[in-house]
Amino acid sequence: MLSACLLAACAAQPEILTNTDPDANLDSFRTFGFFDPLGTDVDGASRSMLTVQLKDAMQREMGLRGLQPSDRPDVLIDFLVTKERRTDVRESPNNVVSRSHWGTSVSMWPSSQTRTEVRHYKKGTLIIDLVDTRNRRLLAEGGAQNRIGSNRFSQEQVDQVVRSIMAGIWPLP
Repeated sequence: MLSACLLAACAAQPEILTNTDPDANLDSFRTFGFFDPLGTDVDGASRSMLTVQLKDAMQREMGLRGLQPSDRPDVLIDFLVTKERRTDVRESPNNVVSRSHWGTSVSMWPSSQTRTEVRHYKKGTLIIDLVDTRNRRLLAEGGAQNRIGSNRFSQEQVDQVVRSIMAGIWPLP
């Protein structure tokens, strides 16, 4: 699943969705850590390259919010990445355009024929969960979803997606 997806591989910006517990006092948290294993680890055992990139991005984001890494964290972080093949089918009328015999006018006649266009693509989703370890509850979750064209992502692409999700979950002061 490592190579699954992030979402920055294509030109369009990913769709970002976030949900934060309205009763959560995010400013009360001081430390963070990561689930072991993470949802992006290979076979739940070894770290994938994507896991390493996501952890680096989250460490920066949590640091910007004043949290420090800890073996006994207030907040635990998990990632989940999925990829699915999708197909879009679009039908449109196939109108007929013709010129008159004398070349002075153009006419368009509707046709009963339709044109069918089929597109196959991959859609990737990244989900980040933040869990309150003291109260054992989900603090927040955020996701990014987009069409993807590659299974390789630069650290810059990963950073941008994580930054966008975290801005919706836990805005910077």
